[in-house]
Amino acid sequence: MTQTTDETPAPLATLLTQSSGVSVLYERVYDNRLLYVGELRKMGAEIVVAGQTAIITGPTQLVGTHVRSLDLRCAAALVLAGLVAEGTTVVAGQVLALSCHRSIARQQAVFCAERATAAAERAQSVAPPGHS
Repeated sequence: MTQTTDETPAPLATLLTQSSGVSVLYERVYDNRLLYVGELRKMGAEIVVAGQTAIITGPTQLVGTHVRSLDLRCAAALVLAGLVAEGTTVVAGQVLALSCHRSIARQQAVFCAERATAAAERAQSVAPPGHS
């Protein structure tokens, strides 16, 4: 069981959707802080909420869709989910536009570059001899 602090629950929940097994997050700071779970479920996350506890089963292949940011933490979680989702994810909401951790854009660019490099390396390693 992971007890969360004010800044970690939503992004951590997204990461746990990609972990093997069952993870339990206990939100101990605020009531109703797990509302972002509904948006992650739209993307295919297997999360059950009981009170202030989220039970997350993974790994889950997330699927891109239209989701709505409810607050800054939710926006960060949805951007991370969009990075690992199959397809296109569109995140709407008042918080995302200017205040969602500016470093996420830089991290997204690095992640996409690493993902593209890994895909190219895999494709090259399976190419028939003389076709690389």
